[in-house]
Amino acid sequence: MSRLHLLAHLAITLLVSFPVRAEEAATFHCTFKAVYETTESDNPTKSSFEKQFVGHRVDVLITDNPTAKVVGDVFTITKQASDYVVSQRGSRRNDWVLFRTDHGSSSGTITETITVIHIRTWNEPVRFTFAWGSTLAVGTCEQVK
Repeated sequence: MSRLHLLAHLAITLLVSFPVRAEEAATFHCTFKAVYETTESDNPTKSSFEKQFVGHRVDVLITDNPTAKVVGDVFTITKQASDYVVSQRGSRRNDWVLFRTDHGSSSGTITETITVIHIRTWNEPVRFTFAWGSTLAVGTCEQVK
């Protein structure tokens, strides 16, 4: 093999073997496009929450720490920030994955609801999913640079 061929092979091997560097912090302005219910079915159906979500915006502010603030006009009238944990940092190959656990009680039964947000930055436009209990919302985001 020629020396040039070996150097090219080495360069490609090194590029492929190192993982893509995850972003340290990011900000997204996301808009809900559709909402589905998955309760007791393999086929999601349009949700009764659709009017509450579709067209509304949620802002995701991811810090350098493993935390994020999510502010939306869907969750509260006053647009209070909700704290999320960053379980996976985004990159060209990885979704941002955020979650939070809400504890409550209903009729004497303790309940726990996990909310998960996925933001996929390598699509254009940037896509996101928002899973809350049996509700699944989808939409698009703009990343603030």
